[in-house]
Amino acid sequence: MRKIREVLRLKYERKLSHREISASVGISKGSVSSYLKRAHDVGLSWEQAQALGDAQVEHLLFKALGRNEPPGRVISDNYFCRFALTHRFCYQGAERCLI
Repeated sequence: MRKIREVLRLKYERKLSHREISASVGISKGSVSSYLKRAHDVGLSWEQAQALGDAQVEHLLFKALGRNEPPGRVISDNYFCRFALTHRFCYQGAERCLI
């Protein structure tokens, strides 16, 4: 889960800089800037974010804009082939890994 609410709290309650927030939360300055810009773009204040849960805040910032939605994932036999070790070969036609 992203640390969006913590970023908003540190920015608007504690008045920390992006660099200080980045060090405190353990994310990049770019992510801090992105979260704050997205919150501003959808009109989300810290007071509103306090009343919402983490999932609701993330939904507002990421899905309302129609960007950065994770793709639906289906794990098949080919999934393991793509991440196989050196000695494994993937036989795509049969959709399974051969050792």
